[in-house]
Amino acid sequence: MIFVDTGAWISQFSKRDQYHKEGATTFKGLQNRQVHLATSIPVIYETLTFLTREVGPETAIEAGRQIFGWKSLCLIRPDADDENKALKIMEKFSDHPIGFVDCLSFVLIRRHRIDTAFTFDRHFAIVGFATLPGEN
Repeated sequence: MIFVDTGAWISQFSKRDQYHKEGATTFKGLQNRQVHLATSIPVIYETLTFLTREVGPETAIEAGRQIFGWKSLCLIRPDADDENKALKIMEKFSDHPIGFVDCLSFVLIRRHRIDTAFTFDRHFAIVGFATLPGEN
């Protein structure tokens, strides 16, 4: 299973995104190989908020429909314990300004024993996760 981060979703739905081509190619390859994907509700919220502001509400709505309608996508909902662990990670890595949603993603990836993240965010590699589409 591969965890899909905000940047990967944005690359899929925003043609203006600097990673659009690479992201679309990676998504297509994962779909062709029928790889199981996971993401979190906070990642989806972050993605749709970004798309609304930067691309427009129509794109965000369509992205939301596609993401929430993705049949083979595992949607992970964090609990209070996950949130507290994320705050501890933020504190531990305070020398790297890592956002709360990323720290929460790290917790969820570990809890669900996911081995790889589809992301363009170097913080995932800094914390020790394998990433697609390669080194970030």
